Amino acid sequence: MLRQSMLLLALLPFVSEAQVPVLMPGARVRISAPGYGRSMTGTVMSQSADTIQLAESGAVMRHIPTATVREIRASTGRSRRAGAIKGAKIGGVIGAVGGAFIFGVLAPIGHATWEGAVKVVLTGAMSGAMGGAEIGAVVGAEHWQRVYGSRARIAVLPSQRGGGVSLWARF
Repeated sequence: MLRQSMLLLALLPFVSEAQVPVLMPGARVRISAPGYGRSMTGTVMSQSADTIQLAESGAVMRHIPTATVREIRASTGRSRRAGAIKGAKIGGVIGAVGGAFIFGVLAPIGHATWEGAVKVVLTGAMSGAMGGAEIGAVVGAEHWQRVYGSRARIAVLPSQRGGGVSLWARF
C-alpha cells in the first residue's frame, strides 16, 4: 500500500490538468466537455475561476464547470475560400447521388449502359460541386484554433479489482 501511495504521489505532477485560459467576454468559442454532448458553440458571457458562462444560439445559457472542460477552440473568423471548398464537396456528393437516382429512374425506359451511368453521375457531381462552391463562397466557413486542451490525456484511476491504481492514456 505504501508503494502504491508513493507511486501515485510521484505521478500527480504529470497528470494534473492545466488551467483553463482566461476567455474574453464576447469571444466566439467551441467547448468540449463530458456530459454536455459533443461540443458547444457560443459566445463567452463571463468566466470565473470554476465556471464558464456560454450563450449558445437560441438564447440557451450554459454554465460549464472548468474542471470538466477538455478542449476550447476559438473562432478566427470566416473564410470564403474554405466555404467554397466545403460547399463543393457537399454539393458534389449531393449531385452524384441525384445523378444516380435520375439514371435509376430513366434506365428502365431506354437502353442503359455503364458508360451512360458514369456520365450521368459525373455530370450530377460536377453540377452539384459548382453550385455548392458558389453557395459556400457566399456563406463562408468558420475557422477554429485550439486554445486549450490536447489530444493526449493521461489520468490515474482506481483499479477495477478494488486495490491499487491504474494508469489510463488517451491519444
